[in-house]
Amino acid sequence: MTKEEILEKSRSESKGGDYYEGEVIRWASSYSVVTGWFLCFVITVIDFLSNRKINLSIYAVCFGMSFVLFLLKSIKLHRKHEIIVTVFYGLAFVLFIFAYIKGIIV
Repeated sequence: MTKEEILEKSRSESKGGDYYEGEVIRWASSYSVVTGWFLCFVITVIDFLSNRKINLSIYAVCFGMSFVLFLLKSIKLHRKHEIIVTVFYGLAFVLFIFAYIKGIIV
């Protein structure tokens, strides 16, 4: 195999993006979801301590983020665990959306 053939093969394999960049994005995504859940908890505690109504929309957003994350993972990985967690997050997302809408209407 010539030097040009090796370089061409390497270029064609790298077209999908850099492996390290993908790992960094995966790592950052994980931390952003955990940070979102932590901030939801902090806001809930502040609402509770100040005797305000707890805002259910923030939980709809967090469950929605987690639902999409696990939905995409389960589509790509086809693992039973991922599918079960996806269904859980999806149901929780729908329940919190309905609870939020009901709270606005009432």
